[in-house]
Amino acid sequence: MKRLLIICAGFALLTAANAAFGDLVPIGDPVETGSWNQLFNESGVGPFDFVAVKMVSTGDFFESPTHTNLAAGWTEHSSPTVAYADGPGLTNMTWTINFEGAQGDPLVFDFYAYWGNTWLECARATWTGSGWSISPWDSKLSRSEIVAAVPVPAAVLLGLLGLGTARMKLRKHV
Repeated sequence: MKRLLIICAGFALLTAANAAFGDLVPIGDPVETGSWNQLFNESGVGPFDFVAVKMVSTGDFFESPTHTNLAAGWTEHSSPTVAYADGPGLTNMTWTINFEGAQGDPLVFDFYAYWGNTWLECARATWTGSGWSISPWDSKLSRSEIVAAVPVPAAVLLGLLGLGTARMKLRKHV
């Protein structure tokens, strides 16, 4: 009886662990586009409204834009080594991640999924130059840490600077 309880408890823990890590899956073959890209699907973690990638391998970069073919209402924000996309909550999304360099060059990146500020998943994706290996990873960067790692585009900064200047000029005339 004790052995049966241990087996059942082990099965319950394994089921819970698998549910917590969701399922980032590459779809089809990579596509060369000057650089290259891969279609991915995320599902199995429940609703999510934020996905991110962080390049781990030294000297490798994401192409800009990094996330393309996103679901309706989703927006991407990228730098060469960190990118995220956010939008309305989904339980399943298929989109493209774009990489710089040759398709035959190995690389490693971490993938994150969040619902609000709640961490749902981190997986380490390893491209060997000919195939993917994706496994659960224990790197819990917060959503705010990921967002802070992506610089605000210069056009936005210039726009904000322009608004501040215009406001100061208006104050002088009032």
